[in-house]
Amino acid sequence: MQPTGPHKAVAGSIAGRIYVEIFRNNFNWLIPKNCLVQPLFAEATVLRPDVIVLDKSELIKELLWQKEPVICNGSTIKLVAEVVSTNWQDDYAIKVE
Repeated sequence: MQPTGPHKAVAGSIAGRIYVEIFRNNFNWLIPKNCLVQPLFAEATVLRPDVIVLDKSELIKELLWQKEPVICNGSTIKLVAEVVSTNWQDDYAIKVE
């Protein structure tokens, strides 16, 4: 299911505010427009966070990154932000897991 326009607007606002702090503090981090997270040992599960902050120096350890925007190692992820939707029951039950 694709997110709504308002959902993406909130995610974009969050990403913009975080990016300002990344830039201001000169962190070696990035916020990709699109990114998937494939937890280790979860072959069929891929998550698409609303906002994700990645450590650029850790990307060399990501085997899939050069071909597709998939993150497998938790050490690469600095922050994940999820926007709660109107179907908040799903957000609080499924996304938290």
